[in-house]
Amino acid sequence: WSDFCQTFCRAGVILRMRKFIAMTISSTVIVFLFFSCASPTEQGTGEQAGPETAVDSVLLSRYPDSIALRLKLSSFYESRGDISGALRVITSGIERDSLQPITWNRKASLLLSMQDTTGAIGSLLRSLTINPDQTDILLELGFIYADRRDPAAIAVAERILAPEGDPRFHTEAYYLKGIYLGNIGRYAEAIQSYDGAIRSSYTFTDAYIEKGILLFDQGKIADALGVFEKVLTVNNSLADGYYWRGRCHESSGRKTAALEDFRRALSLDPNLKGAHEGEMRLSK
Repeated sequence: WSDFCQTFCRAGVILRMRKFIAMTISSTVIVFLFFSCASPTEQGTGEQAGPETAVDSVLLSRYPDSIALRLKLSSFYESRGDISGALRVITSGIERDSLQPITWNRKASLLLSMQDTTGAIGSLLRSLTINPDQTDILLELGFIYADRRDPAAIAVAERILAPEGDPRFHTEAYYLKGIYLGNIGRYAEAIQSYDGAIRSSYTFTDAYIEKGILLFDQGKIADALGVFEKVLTVNNSLADGYYWRGRCHESSGRKTAALEDFRRALSLDPNLKGAHEGEMRLSK
């Protein structure tokens, strides 16, 4: 993740949340396509994708109410980087039938990839109006609110944590509260929320990482180190855990231990920019 020590804008968290939100919203689309369309071996790849997509376009013009075809064609455009084309396919479907939550969720995912969070919120709200029992979608709406520092994030979390809420999402709801509270500078309360997520699910490593980063950013290096040590007992293949433990070691003058952790992080995630920078810094 990004280096957070100089600022508390939490840009890395926000970027990761946006990717997570888009992936989660798209998961229902993927499931829908799996049961509605041909298998990957039947669909073809590479050079076959173009002709097949032309066929899909023809089929969609013949069967314009087919959600499966519309989602499939939209996914192809997105895979080629044509987000606008993907959005046009979905939007035209919504114009034909505006009562399908899956198409509103798909539209939200595409708008998020275009960084249009206002549009994504509107699409998710429409989807939830049609089917209020989509707790996963409600949760992702909450993460967008947290990204925008909107107190509606807390309302979403509390709704999920209420007695009538879905207990399967309690861990993520506590985590959502932590993200929002951290974003607005209420660090002690954010840490309490991360602790709630950890109590709810001992293996939810994102809560450990975020808690440790908050402590690190406040200069509580020993406390942060304890958190990162703990998360690495939960998952000893967590690149972020080694990176942040390395940051703690470096801040405490243990350069050899820090360098070892940065290198271990890179062995697990070669694209971890902070670990690359740390290794270069300590290898001089």
